[in-house]
Amino acid sequence: MKKLSKMKILLIVMSSAVIIAGIAFGAMYFVSKNRVVDKDGMINDMANVVDGCEYSLGGGMDGESQFNRLSADGNGSALIEMKSVPSNGEPEESKTVTVPFEAVEKIRSVCTKYGVLSWGELKYSEIVALDAPTETLKFSVKGEDFSKTINSNLELPEGCNGIFDEIHDILMSYLQGDD
Repeated sequence: MKKLSKMKILLIVMSSAVIIAGIAFGAMYFVSKNRVVDKDGMINDMANVVDGCEYSLGGGMDGESQFNRLSADGNGSALIEMKSVPSNGEPEESKTVTVPFEAVEKIRSVCTKYGVLSWGELKYSEIVALDAPTETLKFSVKGEDFSKTINSNLELPEGCNGIFDEIHDILMSYLQGDD
């Protein structure tokens, strides 16, 4: 068996340590990405217990406003409440629809995909189109003192602006009976 020089042994040990540290850091990042510390200091995977979501759109040049609220009803299904005020002077539209619990599960999936519940405090964007409507999302957990609200005037993490469209599309598909 060949003897390894001290330098080669040192390089092998150092490169192994760097690889192990990288794996450990990656694992800690993955675990912390979707976990939130609650009011009692406990770590919870909140995306899996989200049971409420609100989507609203308002402002802008057209003056249209829309509000949709999804909430689990505790009986294995969920409710979606919708209120819409068109900009063209038509009467306000509102309705409440009972939907399968899978609607809540789809919202949870989007929360997990974007890691939205683990985002820290977000800054307002320096560039805001004053004539554009503002979209707002609020995710909540019943029985917990926890909710997360974001809007389209905030600087979201890179690649996360699609969250507004995805949530809106999920809610509208149930309201229109597509799902």
